[in-house]
Amino acid sequence: LIVNSTLKHITLSTNPGVSPRGWQKLAAALKQPNSAIENLDLSSCRLNDAVAITFAESMASNCKLTTLNLQDAWDNQHSSDSITKKGWDAFRRVLCDKSSILGTFSLSNHTLRKVIPYCIATELELNKKHSPFDAARRKIISVHFSGRDIKLRPFLDMETKVKPHAIAWMAKDRHGFRLLYEYARHPAQFGVVDEAKVPAKKKQKLNK
Repeated sequence: LIVNSTLKHITLSTNPGVSPRGWQKLAAALKQPNSAIENLDLSSCRLNDAVAITFAESMASNCKLTTLNLQDAWDNQHSSDSITKKGWDAFRRVLCDKSSILGTFSLSNHTLRKVIPYCIATELELNKKHSPFDAARRKIISVHFSGRDIKLRPFLDMETKVKPHAIAWMAKDRHGFRLLYEYARHPAQFGVVDEAKVPAKKKQKLNK
């Protein structure tokens, strides 16, 4: 599976005897850039939180898998052979990395659309309804530019020539229009300077 570039569907259901090392090997295969697996069925394998976390972490590097079945016929939240909130939280984190704008864009998974059971259905909605790039954009807006006061600080470290493109990409529909509004209201916070308001002496220094 490490070198697989054609196999798209794998069913390993009802295999409770697979060792943790075996699941780690499979998760490692999902991390490979040439992985073509789109549908993975691991139902009734008595997976636990440790295995769930291993697969969740592999999703940060995967851009092909769309459906993952972890349903267990013997599911028992009080059993060591079951996925609890701890395991599902690992998937929530990888679906939307909130550490930074770059983290949300490049470290989050934007392609996984369906996970069974439906414990993280809400977190999968953006992936399910939008293309990977648009899902990433909406996550960035939701995490970093929502709420009563939009924080413009993330744009200050961008190169001047990059900022207009970043703003245009973020605000290409109604979900990001408020960014354009803030950009127009406070251009200085984005590093945009109105030359008409810059004193002549300062202009000379800037042009040197």
